[in-house]
Amino acid sequence: MFVNSFDRHSQVTHLCPIKTGAGGLISKDWCIDTFAERLAVLPDDLYEEQIIRPELLLWARGPLSIYYVPFERVNPGAKLFLVGLTPGRQQMWRASMAAARALREGLAIPDVLSAASMNGSFAGSMRTNLVTMLDGIGVAAWLGLPTTGLIWTSQDAAHLVGSTSALLHPVFLNGKNYSGGNPSFSEEPILSAFVDQVLAADLAFVPDALVIPLGKAVSEAVNRIVGAGQIDAQQVLLGFPHPSGANGHRKRQYEERRLDLTNQVEQWASRQTFVEVHSISDKSESRTRTNSEDPSEVGRCVLDTSHSDVGCKPHEGSE
Repeated sequence: MFVNSFDRHSQVTHLCPIKTGAGGLISKDWCIDTFAERLAVLPDDLYEEQIIRPELLLWARGPLSIYYVPFERVNPGAKLFLVGLTPGRQQMWRASMAAARALREGLAIPDVLSAASMNGSFAGSMRTNLVTMLDGIGVAAWLGLPTTGLIWTSQDAAHLVGSTSALLHPVFLNGKNYSGGNPSFSEEPILSAFVDQVLAADLAFVPDALVIPLGKAVSEAVNRIVGAGQIDAQQVLLGFPHPSGANGHRKRQYEERRLDLTNQVEQWASRQTFVEVHSISDKSESRTRTNSEDPSEVGRCVLDTSHSDVGCKPHEGSE
């Protein structure tokens, strides 16, 4: 039995794109700190069709509705960052049920979010298609993996990837998975807010990752953030088709763009190698200069944690 879950978990600090991007139409309460207890009491035998539940509803107006899913996992050290459109009902169900089990087992919030991500993100045939497509343009080789499928099945590889959606929480249009149009992001204020505030916050957490938006609509969303100067255009791999089986043009689009996508991955890998080599070189040169200086002229420094801005202050010992 799950007892007093909110009190126990709400104090756990975790990076959260919802809280970071909250404001206006986006509530800071649309995160797991609010929904942990509701997730934990979901029935074990819940069917996918039953996951659309009133207690998980965030917002609704006309034909549009938005529900909660525990997809706030943030991995600042990610090398690869995948951006989908919005979680579908199957992904919502898989992630919510995984989070419910993890909460009942007493796992900490970051571990709950990891379980939800590994079980729910891009779940189903979409994940199979996505792995094949990523492997085919050299992403697995760049990451040093035999296949990108391991980022969802192996804890040893999970640290390499982060993922999110242009619309972090599941959006439904007349009860069906939202497909990116009618209304578009720009036509509906709540959808624009998710892109401009939450997705922007998510991308800011992964400054060193190769960002791959999946499909045209997601590319347009990410380009909004590039245009606002919030991320570097060189960080984004454009032209990747959406891996959903519902995308009837996926295979043709992928084959047409495969060479260009492969070249983009190779260029990114080369830039990262260049940066890493020069970073190591700069650190080595700095150590060499420091070691060659007169010790009597080298100022001593200790960490000053007496203020919120952690910095350096002169050592106060005797001279």
